[in-house]
Amino acid sequence: MRSNQGMKLQGYNLLLISLNNESGEKRRSVLNYPYFWIKGLKGTDNNRIVNFVKSKFYSRYNQDKKGKGYLGAVGVFSSHIKAMEHIVKNNLKNTIILEDDSILKGKLPNPLKLPQDSLTLFSGRIQPPKSWADLKKFHSSCSAQKIIKNFKRGVNEINYNDHRWTQQNAVYYPNSKVTQDVLNQIHSAKRLKNIDLFFNNPSIVKYLYYPAPFVHDDIKADIGSQISKKGHGKIKDYILIEPPSEKGFQNFYYPYCS
Repeated sequence: MRSNQGMKLQGYNLLLISLNNESGEKRRSVLNYPYFWIKGLKGTDNNRIVNFVKSKFYSRYNQDKKGKGYLGAVGVFSSHIKAMEHIVKNNLKNTIILEDDSILKGKLPNPLKLPQDSLTLFSGRIQPPKSWADLKKFHSSCSAQKIIKNFKRGVNEINYNDHRWTQQNAVYYPNSKVTQDVLNQIHSAKRLKNIDLFFNNPSIVKYLYYPAPFVHDDIKADIGSQISKKGHGKIKDYILIEPPSEKGFQNFYYPYCS
């Protein structure tokens, strides 16, 4: 669907982050909702926001700063800042910032019933709460499925002692004040990292909505991701339900858990 500056969907402003290139065009072609296009930034751009993110972005000592992973992560974080600045500049309410691998599942929840004091996750993948070294054990033991069984329908407060999340491709921003508070935290941080890891903070994202209103799907457009050529697969209701074809990712997909 084409971008439309004045169009809303079910009371929401939908801001879509997508690159202005062939892969971005292909991703946008499979989307099933109207949106306002926030043209994505690249880690190679000489841009105010990108330069700021680079100045604070944490990278491992052996990470190639000219590599796809680093530049992609910088570009994604920068693009989200650009979208947040758009919210503040235009004093928007009830806004969803979306990445272009976000597919709408159905009717969105009533925005009047959503929290107004923090961000609410509308899509992502449940992950272990502490160490990434626990990733394989966490998923092979079906821990994510056990956690999700305790979610109530609607708004849930995230228990960061119990789980974290990645792939924040759809996030609800209630108003410009909360959005500015997030921007303030970004600017005051000593260092930045991949945006989903940075946002795993109860002072930034306090809630998640279940069932998730959006599906993460970078298989449908057959593109992969800006950060990883492999992509992350299809994630529905905070669970990976279809992995990318690459063999290295199969270890974290256990179909018997579902």
